Amino acid sequence: MLYAIVGVLVLLLDQFLKFWTVSHVELNTGIHSLLPGIVHLTHIKNFGAAFGLFSNASWLRWVLLALLIAFTVFIVLGIIKRYLRTGFARWTGLLLLVGLLGNGIDRAIYGYVVDMLELEFINFAIFNLADILVVVFGILFCIALLSGGIGQPEEDEFDEEDEEDEPIRHRPRREEEEDEPVRRRPRREEAEEEPVRRRPRPENEDDRPRRPRPGSPE
Repeated sequence: MLYAIVGVLVLLLDQFLKFWTVSHVELNTGIHSLLPGIVHLTHIKNFGAAFGLFSNASWLRWVLLALLIAFTVFIVLGIIKRYLRTGFARWTGLLLLVGLLGNGIDRAIYGYVVDMLELEFINFAIFNLADILVVVFGILFCIALLSGGIGQPEEDEFDEEDEEDEPIRHRPRREEEEDEPVRRRPRREEAEEEPVRRRPRPENEDDRPRRPRPGSPE
């Protein structure tokens, strides 16, 4: 849940910065100071990839959208299924995905990407926040994968499934408790047979002493 919240907030920040630039800075000619002496805003349309690469390639739009869909599925399953094993791999992959989505939304709707950040102390390409996320966290994500950040999830990452299996582990003990009354039945049968064994029976009824009836001669 935390991954989704952070991802949505960063994506909204990228889209808000692009929307504000389009609304307040004139295309190609407008300049708005952001950090004096460091960076200012310049509104341009980028029909290429990050930092204006492959600007004249008409096929690039559809290739990047297809790669974006595939990478989105990869990152989402990697976080949910824990194939991205470390927190470093999950966070870098998430922020890389946010950067790709930020530019992918522009390409899907407009066919181009809004760039606005221009450095004042060096002659460099104009870029946007999504480009920074793609480059920085793209490098960090590759480092995370090469350092063992991807693979089969570890056993200790499935605590919820282990809790569900606990009743199955206790079943043999329950069966033993149910068998205890059956094991005590022979003792009860012996207790019931004891009064029968103690009853004396005369061997012959004629041997019993007869009491004289009143008024009869002896």
